[in-house]
Amino acid sequence: MKITEKSTKNGYFLDDITGIFGINYKIELNEHYEYQSNLLIHFKTINNRDLKIMFYNITDLNLKYIGGRFNYLSSVGITKNNSYEKEHQFHIDDYENGMISFYCESFEEDLEAN
Repeated sequence: MKITEKSTKNGYFLDDITGIFGINYKIELNEHYEYQSNLLIHFKTINNRDLKIMFYNITDLNLKYIGGRFNYLSSVGITKNNSYEKEHQFHIDDYENGMISFYCESFEEDLEAN
């Protein structure tokens, strides 16, 4: 499965997801032996498939309304941010409900986890 169903020249939309089923936050060493915060998010799609995305060097993580049996989430935007700060290259947010928001340097689909 592709990370995105729709894309624009400024970013991506994950509009085929139904919710968050897992969040794994880690502080790890990068290739330059510097500590950085990384975040793996496990989404479920409308086809009941798993989509796991690793976000690298995240900052300004905000979570709201997370907890309980199910964390409904219908759309997430990944917007390219023209920032000089390397950890602010992309802005990720739930643009409908405001459940999740953060910045990151890069991201990729976690193929090992899927």
